[in-house]
Amino acid sequence: MTHQNASARRLRALQRATTSRLHRLILRKTGRWLQFDPNRPSNFPLDIVTPIIPKDVPVFRVTCRLLRANLLHPLGTHYVIGPRDAAIIDACRDLDCVFIDENEVAPVSISRLREIYSDYPRDRSGWLFQQLLKLNADTVATSPNFLLIDADTAFVRPVRMEIGGRWIFDVTNGYEAAYDESIERLLGLRAPLPFSFVVHFMVFNAPVLHKMRTDIAERFGAPWAKAILKNLDFDNFLCFSEWNLYANFALRGVHLPHRIGYWFNREGRLDVESDVDAQIQDLSDGAKTVSFHYYKRKRSA
Repeated sequence: MTHQNASARRLRALQRATTSRLHRLILRKTGRWLQFDPNRPSNFPLDIVTPIIPKDVPVFRVTCRLLRANLLHPLGTHYVIGPRDAAIIDACRDLDCVFIDENEVAPVSISRLREIYSDYPRDRSGWLFQQLLKLNADTVATSPNFLLIDADTAFVRPVRMEIGGRWIFDVTNGYEAAYDESIERLLGLRAPLPFSFVVHFMVFNAPVLHKMRTDIAERFGAPWAKAILKNLDFDNFLCFSEWNLYANFALRGVHLPHRIGYWFNREGRLDVESDVDAQIQDLSDGAKTVSFHYYKRKRSA
């Protein structure tokens, strides 16, 4: 039976990988048609939630300004969740954001995650910690819909996250089948959508997010964060994606009205001499977002 189950899993993975390759080919060829250039702002208000760590502060001062300039929604409060760090608190004051101590939002402590990862070759506790923070962000935001966006990602053209009452879920031209196992376990959904929603921003609906956490807790008879941790394969470098988990629940679990869009993302590189604004200007032609991921930043000598 175990052999049959393993064979079935391998077959599903092969089928998903084949479907994914086809989708990636289609997206590369037709991505320009999956864009929704707004001709007027949306009437749907959005709070904004941004998790942050101290080393993201310099680029966040730029990405926050561009977010405010380009997000075509009535803007509520911009909440910034992070450690109680002087640079983060100063940036929040300067940018008119509300600072929230991450310990007030975290469903599990960073020390607990470090303890778990101590048994594995690579410590990804910080990476997983931020994902769990995001899945609890409705305890911070007060509007029923809020934009979650990474601190290192900038909107470089006008962006509307809703068309005709349908929320836009952007996808990449990549796909990581490794995320599927945790989605299937946690949500009970077979064959998750063969797209990657890891575009570094997404509108979350607070009642839907709350229902997802409640369903996971009830499914496993444990607090939702504990249930997630018990169902992850920590030997797998990419054992979890908060973006893919929520998107699959919202689109397949509760059938949230939506449109699929394309991310049009480019990546910048940072070192001590780099100018974020100049790089964004160079990279923004044809892009919707520009990201400056820390793991891809150049190290100073």
